[in-house]
Amino acid sequence: WEELDESGLMSPEVRTRLNDNGFRVGVAGSTTPWAIQSLARDARVAHRSEDEQFSALSTAQTALGPSFSLMKNGKSLLEIQNQVDVQTIPLKQIEELATLRDRDGLRCVFEVSIKEMNDDWVLLNVVPQIYAGASTARLSVSGVSEQLPVRQNVIPIYSQQFTVKLLAGEVAVIGRHESADWNLGRLFFQPDTGSSASESLLMIRMAGIDKLRGQSDSSF
Repeated sequence: WEELDESGLMSPEVRTRLNDNGFRVGVAGSTTPWAIQSLARDARVAHRSEDEQFSALSTAQTALGPSFSLMKNGKSLLEIQNQVDVQTIPLKQIEELATLRDRDGLRCVFEVSIKEMNDDWVLLNVVPQIYAGASTARLSVSGVSEQLPVRQNVIPIYSQQFTVKLLAGEVAVIGRHESADWNLGRLFFQPDTGSSASESLLMIRMAGIDKLRGQSDSSF
């Protein structure tokens, strides 16, 4: 975190609110710090077979992990924790989840969308979400049509949403702000306890901006 820019991203009030709820957000410049490169390399190698490890080491400098695209009015869902063991977590201490009844299959997800963009920068909007409950058909409205997709209950935590401005090559780093208390940040990034507990970290690099160009053809 010492090599990341935390102060220039947002107002002190927003940063304090996020920190109080266990979230920490920073941005690394286009010259990615060695620590970030090392973490990305280790994560990639850990999920590959031995035969693929050499390839992972050689490409870690240019890719942090799986790539995804965002359209101007689209969004992407990035899962941080899957199937959290709620039996070991005092959810009642987390204000946003204190009244949650159906806790089965609890997952922690970030919804990422584009708030603004220019030729060389993008303003990402990030909303923490909790998925919980049995997967069932739930009514939703898309455009003017009603749909019944099979999905869990979705609890967006709008009070903890934030924006991050990224230039090409820059990396947004989202992690846990240290706290002895249980809060959303701890649930997202370090829900396990004990000596074997590990801490997660989300890194998003802005690879570039592609423009879709249409062409009119009047010939038949």
